[in-house]
Amino acid sequence: MMIVPASAQGNPTNPAQLKTVLATGWGHSLFLKTDATLWAWGDGNLGQLGNGLGTSSSSAIQSSLLQDIVDVAAGDENHSLALRSDGIVFAWGTNSVGQLGDGTTVINRNSPVQVNNLTDGTDVEAGFYHSLALKSDGTVWAWGHNYWRELGDGTRTDHYTPAQVTGL
Repeated sequence: MMIVPASAQGNPTNPAQLKTVLATGWGHSLFLKTDATLWAWGDGNLGQLGNGLGTSSSSAIQSSLLQDIVDVAAGDENHSLALRSDGIVFAWGTNSVGQLGDGTTVINRNSPVQVNNLTDGTDVEAGFYHSLALKSDGTVWAWGHNYWRELGDGTRTDHYTPAQVTGL
């Protein structure tokens, strides 16, 4: 998770806010360096390394498929998220229940895809089968698995695109 001082919230493009971010999921890890380069290693057979290959790596490899990244998250069900400096969210890896937020399910992605209908992001988090984003207006959006009501929309319905968390 990226921590942004209150004085800079709502401005994800401020390069002074970029810091290193380390995230780990189920068998894979992500590292966002202060130079905005994204590195990944570990299990990649479902695309969770985001390098376009769908293969594992025992050493850190740089992903050149995304630029200007300010935050990353690694999910426990082999998916990953990235927040670009313009507030756009990307996802890759396994998509068994829509946790990539691109409107599909079951289709795994070896390369990052844009999360549908989500702009002005300031933070991303990846759960087991679901994903979350905080927007600059303070709203929280969720997508993916919802059997345990983890999407916070008052239902048990899975969402393949972001839905606003209610009651916040």
